[in-house]
Amino acid sequence: MKDANNDYIFIKDTVTIAITISADVSVEGTCGGALFKDCLLSSNRGWFGRWLNIKTDYIITGKLIGKIFEKDTLTDKTISAPFNVTGSSTAGSLFQKEGWFDIYPMADFKLEKK
Repeated sequence: MKDANNDYIFIKDTVTIAITISADVSVEGTCGGALFKDCLLSSNRGWFGRWLNIKTDYIITGKLIGKIFEKDTLTDKTISAPFNVTGSSTAGSLFQKEGWFDIYPMADFKLEKK
């Protein structure tokens, strides 16, 4: 969400993120009221990056289409969601991307397998 000066502002709210990762690494699901579209799961680092603790194990890239929450004014977001898997725990962050260098944090998340 942006304010009158066109700066992003944070809204304190909670939404449910539900995803399905298919065998072909495509990702479908929802984040609040928005749908994951054209999203793919990729490896985000190799053994050397893991050894140096650089980046995360995996990353989801694609788009979120629709409003995440009721007051959301941006209905078409390019996203990046890097995350780690540790045992049965999956945790990461959801970012909105604009261009090559503008990356805005949107939310932290924890996923549970169902």
